[in-house]
Amino acid sequence: PGQGDPGLLEEALAVATEIGAIRLQRDAHERSAAASEAAGDHAAALRNLRAMIAIERRIFDEEADRRSRALTIRYEAEQAR
Repeated sequence: PGQGDPGLLEEALAVATEIGAIRLQRDAHERSAAASEAAGDHAAALRNLRAMIAIERRIFDEEADRRSRALTIRYEAEQAR
């Protein structure tokens, strides 16, 4: 688990990026990091982990923004009553 064919992982990342599937991008980076680590390519593993962390931050920020907007809308609707 967590390892895979590097070529296939690169292809999965390219497709996920092309279609804007941010969570799939995160997963591809995570699997690529594990595969790179298993192969002894620690520099590539680190690059992929850093990319994965950046994507996780983006996901968190987008979800927090969405929750904040929803609360603002709810508050404004309550005030309008």
